[in-house]
Amino acid sequence: MFSVISKPGYIAVTFSGYITFSMLLESFLNEASMPDYHYKNRIWIFKEHDDLSLSMSAITSAIPIITNLYPKQPENNKTAIVLSNGSHKAVAGIFAQQAARIPYCLGLFRNLESAVQWVTRDQEELSKLRLGTC
Repeated sequence: MFSVISKPGYIAVTFSGYITFSMLLESFLNEASMPDYHYKNRIWIFKEHDDLSLSMSAITSAIPIITNLYPKQPENNKTAIVLSNGSHKAVAGIFAQQAARIPYCLGLFRNLESAVQWVTRDQEELSKLRLGTC
């Protein structure tokens, strides 16, 4: 199960329970259809007891789909992923390696507060802290 909610400064995608590839894809399509998708950064939130069922091939097959739907010249290009346990971190790390060719900055966080601060940070301030494409 998931919810996609537009909040001030970002779009929040929150998962709960058992998470499959089709659910991740559906949540991304739902997020991409939001009117403010091109103008806001995103935060994907995985709860402590969520169970991710993703294979390496599923992660790899998601990259072209995301690349095709990602805004070509986004005003905001950051996606934060909030991870609650070690298995989430492992899957997100694999995804981050595969997603390196998508034109966005991906940050991995242990808590929502840090993720919100990062995605809502002023672009001028961010340029002072720039690392890679972030």
